[in-house]
Amino acid sequence: MSRLEIHDPLALDVLAGVAWQTAEWPAVPIVLCGAGADTGRAVSAWPGHASVSLAESCDRALAEASGRPASHRIRVRLRPVPDACRQVRQLIAQACASWQLGELTAAAALVATELVANVVRHAHTTMEVIVGVRDKRLCLSVRDGSRCLPRTVDPAVTDAGGRGLRLVRELTDAWGVLPTSDGKVVWTRMQAV
Repeated sequence: MSRLEIHDPLALDVLAGVAWQTAEWPAVPIVLCGAGADTGRAVSAWPGHASVSLAESCDRALAEASGRPASHRIRVRLRPVPDACRQVRQLIAQACASWQLGELTAAAALVATELVANVVRHAHTTMEVIVGVRDKRLCLSVRDGSRCLPRTVDPAVTDAGGRGLRLVRELTDAWGVLPTSDGKVVWTRMQAV
């Protein structure tokens, strides 16, 4: 954000709402760029200030961000075919092995398979899978071209499907859906021990 001025401390409630909404998103920092001195002091005194960084300018914020240790990230595009599930399991196994996150391999492969299978089964569009790690947190996102958002259902005992998103919820520390202009991104985050 840039050029935000807070003249009333109660306005920090709006900033708190934004910070709370984005706290679970993987690798999305909130940086307030070029704030005036009064706004900078108000944000620094605010109890939730740890979730918002201050920078003199957006250029300075970007320069500081580029100086941080890079996260490891792999990005692949997959076609909406059943073999995509096997491909994403292999990707997760290789990524976890190379990043020394072996304890996450089985759960992450299961979550990734579920997310990719949902695209194959429901979206029928090419997908982009991104898997990354930073500070022992494995982040996985699957972007597809369908604007239809996933939803959990209550399947009957005899139903063959409908349990996938519950599984994702149980196996991850956080997950969510971000609508985009051309579809959606389903993301998850898992913490290694």
